[in-house]
Amino acid sequence: MPVAGVQVSEKTVLSIAAAYSCLRVISDAVATLPLYNYIGTKAKKREVTKPGVLVKPYAECTRITWFTQATISLVGRGNVFGQIVERDTNLYPAQIKLIHPDNAQVRRVTSGANSGQVEYKYFGKTVPIDDVFHIPYLSVPGALVGLNPVEYLRYTFALAHAADLYGGAFFQNSAFPSGLISVEGDLEEDEVLALQQDWNQQHKGIGQAHRIGVITGGADFHAISIAPEDAQFIESRQLSRAEIATLYGVPPHMIGDVDRTSSWGMGIEQQERMFNNTTLNGILQRFSEAFSDNNVTPNGQYAEFDLADRYKNDILTESQADVLARNGGWMNVDEIRARRGLAPLPDGKGTDYLMPLNMGVLGQDHPAMKPPTSGGEPQPPGGLDGDKTK
Repeated sequence: MPVAGVQVSEKTVLSIAAAYSCLRVISDAVATLPLYNYIGTKAKKREVTKPGVLVKPYAECTRITWFTQATISLVGRGNVFGQIVERDTNLYPAQIKLIHPDNAQVRRVTSGANSGQVEYKYFGKTVPIDDVFHIPYLSVPGALVGLNPVEYLRYTFALAHAADLYGGAFFQNSAFPSGLISVEGDLEEDEVLALQQDWNQQHKGIGQAHRIGVITGGADFHAISIAPEDAQFIESRQLSRAEIATLYGVPPHMIGDVDRTSSWGMGIEQQERMFNNTTLNGILQRFSEAFSDNNVTPNGQYAEFDLADRYKNDILTESQADVLARNGGWMNVDEIRARRGLAPLPDGKGTDYLMPLNMGVLGQDHPAMKPPTSGGEPQPPGGLDGDKTK
């Protein structure tokens, strides 16, 4: 069903610059994050070898390409559909082929021996449930699939696409797209068409804009078009862009809408942290749970994305944080160097932890203030007053 005079489809959405930019930002953010495999929790948590399906989910593309396509499918269409096409020697998935949502059908069987069971069909053929890899995005209770944004947000996308088409038609027709040529008396039909064709040939299109028009035979030209600014055309496009950024959960500045950066009520750094904490975190958790399922990875193992790089600040703030961590005693030099991608110091020189001398446990004496074993009054630590000659 057309909306705002245009058909809405996946291609329509991707033709909208704001929507395309949002999907690019989100998919790049997800696909480029490091992915690790762990076992145990809290103090017993340790990294274990990643199964092949986490290293390269599908042989015909890279890991980044696979996650890019999966993220666009998840966010853009509300579902990730995949088929397990190969298993390892332990019968765990080794290859997962992504299926376009248009080629996937899901239903609950209502009759027969399999009544009540969920059935998946890819390209019209039933797929064994054990070979199905499915991640829904937003969904309602009782639904078997996630909500499709192209369907539920078709009015938003249609208005944005219609504005793009209007802008293209405006510049295609000319800087003065609508006008009226009037002449005295009546013209024959072929004379009207000839006059119209001649005018369009001389002035239609952005390349012909602002050329001097000459009309003979007593004809007059009357411009009747409304300037885009007067019709708030530019403002409507900006509103659509901000609205699309909001529905995808992407800060406006990430898609080039710097005019509305302050509309979130916070600075750019805070906006990006919110993007990490809300938009990205929800997507990453869905992927992690899907790959941590016992049918995908060995029991007790779980996949987890590392967001550390996305929470980094500027170099000065990071350096100050490193100094605080080192002087506060909760990180050693090697741990700090690892955060910067540097190798540990040789011979274990970076493994020690510092302890501030001006701090101690309440109610306990500081070791440096204990009385000497030979007796006498407690002496202050060396340096400053302790080095004064009497």
